[in-house]
Amino acid sequence: MKKNTRIYLLSIAFGLGIVLTFFFIQSFVVIKVFEPRMLIVPFSLAATIGILLGKVLVLREQLAERNRLFSALADFALEFTYFRKISGEYEYVSPACKQLTGYEQEFFYSQPNFMDSLIHPDDMDVWKGHIHNINGEGVAEVVEFRIINRSGEIRWVEHLCSTVKDAQGNTIGVRSTNVDITQRKAYEQQIEFSAKYDHLTMLPNRRWLMKKLEDRIAETLGSKSHFAVMFLDLDRFKFINDTFGHAIGDTLLRMIADQFKFVVPQNGCEPMFVSRFGGDEFVIVADMVQGEELKHAAESILALLDRSFVVDVHDFNVSGSIGIAVFPYDGATPEDLIKNADAAMYKAKREGKNNIQFYSADLASEMSDFYILEKRLKLAVERDEFVLHYQPQVDLASGKIRSVEALLRWNSPDNGLVPPLQFIPVAEETGLIRAIGELVFRKACAQWRVWADQGIDLKMAVNVSPIQFRDDAFVIQLEKLLEEMGMPPASLEIEITEGVLMGSAEKALGKLNALRDMGVSIAIDDFGTGYSSLEYLKDLPINCLKIDGSFVREIQSGQRDEAIVRTIEALGRNLQMSTVAEGIEEEGQLALLKEIGCTLGQGYFISRPMPAEALTPMLRDSIS
Repeated sequence: MKKNTRIYLLSIAFGLGIVLTFFFIQSFVVIKVFEPRMLIVPFSLAATIGILLGKVLVLREQLAERNRLFSALADFALEFTYFRKISGEYEYVSPACKQLTGYEQEFFYSQPNFMDSLIHPDDMDVWKGHIHNINGEGVAEVVEFRIINRSGEIRWVEHLCSTVKDAQGNTIGVRSTNVDITQRKAYEQQIEFSAKYDHLTMLPNRRWLMKKLEDRIAETLGSKSHFAVMFLDLDRFKFINDTFGHAIGDTLLRMIADQFKFVVPQNGCEPMFVSRFGGDEFVIVADMVQGEELKHAAESILALLDRSFVVDVHDFNVSGSIGIAVFPYDGATPEDLIKNADAAMYKAKREGKNNIQFYSADLASEMSDFYILEKRLKLAVERDEFVLHYQPQVDLASGKIRSVEALLRWNSPDNGLVPPLQFIPVAEETGLIRAIGELVFRKACAQWRVWADQGIDLKMAVNVSPIQFRDDAFVIQLEKLLEEMGMPPASLEIEITEGVLMGSAEKALGKLNALRDMGVSIAIDDFGTGYSSLEYLKDLPINCLKIDGSFVREIQSGQRDEAIVRTIEALGRNLQMSTVAEGIEEEGQLALLKEIGCTLGQGYFISRPMPAEALTPMLRDSIS
């Protein structure tokens, strides 16, 4: 007992208390507390203090258990979390730090403020501002910044941070959760890019152009500065797309867009803003406004196109037409400037293409209906405003519907349904008929497929423009379409006018023979009204002659018209061709055509052209 007493007295004297138990020394108890020292209390207080210390020890163990649970949960979390003292030392760092930063926990524990060394240089101001805010105001804050991880990769981080305070309200540190948002940022940047750039050419798109013009107008208002808008349209690009395919056309557009990188302004002006407006149209915003400067800039743009563009094995020579409008003289809004520059561009095309024209006040009145209609047709193709109505062709002997003719209508948002005679001539002259014709075939074949799936078996007749027929790829494209739609060639009849036989008859014969070999039927439309030649009928693989409605209209009152109809019917019968009488509008006409022996008939008396949905019940009744 004395030995123990000496030991503990020495411990007391030198402050060496290290044991968490009670020791009795005569009338005192030696108690080890949490600090590295001992406390001497009388026996009379020992029991009370012992109970209190026991509770403290239990609470301490509970707190330690909670800390272990917190650490286990934090270690398990996917996010990189840490607690940093106000001094910069890290009290806790989760293992997920390595996944985000590439560094193990030890790097953080051994180096105060280690996170600072990872911040991307361009985001250091963001980081310092955040640290200042969190240390000063002590509010929770979310910031986004980039770090450079151990492998040298740049990662985007969403950093949620808040202060930790003691009982007196003093900040003792910060707790932070860090989430890797690199993938999200890449997606956001992709969305932002798509909103501003054209995905094909990587040039600014129409939306960015309009914003650019709005900003430029706002900057210019109240000042004496001006700027110009140039509208560039590639000449005959539609022909390239229709002839060689859109893949070739898209590649060529990319190559042309690359050339615009070399558009360099003169006299120290700001670089010209080059955007893709749509299709083969580009809009350039330029600061120079002097006439000669603008003309020189436009000429330099056309000069960039004056070279050979090789795509696959094809060699293309491209030209363009440019119209110019100047703010504020030629328009006060982005829409007006573009519209007027576009009008000037059309004037350039009328002047012979590969041309430059400035907008003038009287230009709008100079623009003919032809060019206005051309522009609207071009938009109609892009917006798919064309629809088909179908007119039955009835077997005059049995009264059954044997085929339907697909008739094109333009569903104009301004003018409603526009008949083909009002726009087909313009479409043919401008070359838009190729795109329109392709739409017609695709829609007609798709509708045949719908009816065939409903058990309605009939032939689909489709008109073909001479320009579309002369296209070298016409037969191949048609064959691919039929295969794509699952439509037997024998279920298709193409109607051509005698105009396709004019010119290169040998070439036309080759295509007609190819169509016949496929199994497609061929009808001569409006027979007898053009440059009919019996020699053509002898040599060409024609299946059907369509008697023009002008002869049918007067068949009851005019002997000549009746004689012509009888002659055409006899000609077709002797050449083993069927005949279709068009334009039947009266019962008497129908009766006479039956007596003459025409194979099929169509016209308003039988049925007006109508949408497929309206015609379907009639087709079902005819079958039953």
